[in-house]
Amino acid sequence: MSDKLKEARGDIVKVLKNLEEAIECYEDSALPLKEVDKFDKMPLLGVAGQWVAAFVSGIGIGIELIMKADIGYITITAGALIFAFATKLKYYKSLRR
Repeated sequence: MSDKLKEARGDIVKVLKNLEEAIECYEDSALPLKEVDKFDKMPLLGVAGQWVAAFVSGIGIGIELIMKADIGYITITAGALIFAFATKLKYYKSLRR
């Protein structure tokens, strides 16, 4: 084996030993993961629901303007109901006592 290969092998062994030591130190000092409250994700779900509701209402307005069909009013109403429910989800944690 050439001298450069032996030197590179020695360097790799040193790096691996340092990595093992770093992992052991990290494992010893790692903080336990906190449990995620299921209500922490409610605001994100509410925001997504509001976007869906705006999309549904927009489709309803488009249907009403283009087709003059009553299904447009139903779609707009459904979008408004979804928006109200999503807003309730968005602010659920702050409304809870």
